[in-house]
Amino acid sequence: ESCPLWVDGCLASRNLELVSFNDRYGYALSHLPWPFKNREVVVHIVSSNDKKSGQVNIDMQTDKRFDSTLDDNAIRIEDSHSRYLIRPLSANSCELVWMQHTEPAGSLPAWLVNAMVIDLPKNSLPKLKSLAKQDRYQNVSLQYDKNHKINGLTLKNGERINHPE
Repeated sequence: ESCPLWVDGCLASRNLELVSFNDRYGYALSHLPWPFKNREVVVHIVSSNDKKSGQVNIDMQTDKRFDSTLDDNAIRIEDSHSRYLIRPLSANSCELVWMQHTEPAGSLPAWLVNAMVIDLPKNSLPKLKSLAKQDRYQNVSLQYDKNHKINGLTLKNGERINHPE
C-alpha cells in the first residue's frame, strides 16, 4: 500500500488477497502521460529470506486470478516479472537490487518506454530511501517461524504489515 509513496508514477496500490505474510496478491495503477492510457497490473507477490545471509527476496509476477480490469480507464499489463533482492551490508545499511521486465501492453512509442525504464528506478529509489528513514519504519520487529523464515513484520507503533486477519 506504500507503492504510491515511493514508486515513480504509481497512482494507487492495494492488497487484493493475503494468503500469508509471504504470499499475497497486489494491484497497482500507474500513470502514463496523455494521450496514453494508464496501466494497471495484478501481481502475485512471494517473499522469502535466507537465514544465513540475511538476504530477503521479493518476487512479483503478473497473475490472472483477478481477470477483470479494475480501472475502466486503464490497460491491463499481462506480462511483468520483478524481483527485489535486499542484502544486508552492515547493521545499518543494505543493498537493494531491482530487476524488472514488463511488457507495457498496448501501443506505446519506444521513446516513452525507454524513458520509463531509466526514470523508474532513478526517481523511485531516492523516495524509497526517504520513506525508510521515517520514524514509522524505525525499530521494526521481524517475526520468524520455526524454520527461521520471516512470517511477520510489526512497526514500533504495533501496526502489523501484510498480515492476513
